[in-house]
Amino acid sequence: MLRNQKTGQEVGSSCTGELIAGDYVLTNHHCLPQSGDLRPVKASLLMDYLTLDGKGSKRFDVEPSPQEFSAKLDFAVAKVSGGAVAEFGSVRLVAASPEGARSLLVIHHPLGRPKVMSRFRCLALKEQAEGAELRHRCDTLGGSSGSLLYAMGSEGVALHKEGGLDPADTTSFNTATRMSAILAESKVLQAAVATAGADAPPAPKAADRGGDDPMKSTPLGSSGGLDTGQMNSILRGQ
Repeated sequence: MLRNQKTGQEVGSSCTGELIAGDYVLTNHHCLPQSGDLRPVKASLLMDYLTLDGKGSKRFDVEPSPQEFSAKLDFAVAKVSGGAVAEFGSVRLVAASPEGARSLLVIHHPLGRPKVMSRFRCLALKEQAEGAELRHRCDTLGGSSGSLLYAMGSEGVALHKEGGLDPADTTSFNTATRMSAILAESKVLQAAVATAGADAPPAPKAADRGGDDPMKSTPLGSSGGLDTGQMNSILRGQ
């Protein structure tokens, strides 16, 4: 729920978010804005929202004021209550570089609707700009803001933030923020990566992954599989 600081008018809005180790949720800054006229006054996270009737879903309160945020990188990390991480687990983040038409996937709630997965023709563009921005052609809509772009090893490598893709225009693209840039700025997410690394099984050899430092930006490996029939298995690291 967003409130206009000038008029007092309140309006509902929806985005996508991910559970992070330490009882946090990751989304875009523009979903929980801390500047401008609109400010969040109430927020919640709906987990396992798989059907329109909401059957089987569960809601958790989210602090509307993020612990960390960046308008430039368009990310926000907010505290979530109710033991959501203990019940559902948390995503895995990695500072890898999905370059060269790398195949990706995105799990999101377009238009605030039940969870879907975009994978067909979902890839990073060969031509990329310098800096933190990642150009991709994964199909999204409003409400998909704050969704992670996952590598085939079920690791979040970028945070989707803006549309612009035109299926009829092969040069068009959506934009995301590289996780390497976000991790470099976020102490909360750095701690989450360290926690996940401590709990994870032994990593592949450096020769297979291009390095074993989770905070170092390295070319993305092709290890790991994907259970397309169970999207939650990605989020839970299974």
